[in-house]
Amino acid sequence: KTLTMKERLAGGSEVSSVGDWTSPIGIHFECDPITVQGQTLKLRRNYQILSPTSFSVTEELSTNGGPFVRLGTGDFRK
Repeated sequence: KTLTMKERLAGGSEVSSVGDWTSPIGIHFECDPITVQGQTLKLRRNYQILSPTSFSVTEELSTNGGPFVRLGTGDFRK
């Protein structure tokens, strides 16, 4: 019921995140904090499974321990 992802950003930073997959209709990810240009960033992602061929992703970002701000939502379909 856990999913782990590792990503390499264009600037060379590596982001690790652990997702809680205890629900069959969603996965909630919390990324480990990374430091970029002297700022500490933390990303949250929520994947909502809408059907066997579609899902949506919502991303939120916290800078230097501040509140999370929504970056946007993407809808994906096959």
